[in-house]
Amino acid sequence: MSETSTQQKRQLEKERQVRQAKLQNEDKDRDRKATAAQNRNENEQTSHLAKDKALKSSARMNETSYAYQREYAAEA
Repeated sequence: MSETSTQQKRQLEKERQVRQAKLQNEDKDRDRKATAAQNRNENEQTSHLAKDKALKSSARMNETSYAYQREYAAEA
């Protein structure tokens, strides 16, 4: 085998490895972005649930407070 042919094969192999590495990096980046988007969605849902729970709790506390006020006013 000639020296030029060996060099060409080495060059082609290097180029193939570079392309493969780029594809792997793109796959990792795509997976990372998808995971980040999923985490954002889950965080947003959790935030909405927490807000709903807080609003319901606040409403219950207000109802209790009004009930005590009515009871106190009735006694007075």
